[in-house]
Amino acid sequence: PSRRPTMKDTRSISQTLLAMLKEQGCKTLFGVPGAYSIHFVDSCTTGPDPFEFVLASHEGGAAFMAQGYSHV
Repeated sequence: PSRRPTMKDTRSISQTLLAMLKEQGCKTLFGVPGAYSIHFVDSCTTGPDPFEFVLASHEGGAAFMAQGYSHV
């Protein structure tokens, strides 16, 4: 059962999203890091139980890689 975030949470949006992904069993993320997402990528790859983050050079490539990975 997923816990709904409340206004009393002190976690960042990145931390909340990553906690929800962990609850769903996600272990690997695909994406394109950049100036707007660098804090999210840092949150993904640090901490006691980090995600595996697969870097792609194009958003479409990341989507295709994630789709293929989900079928393996």
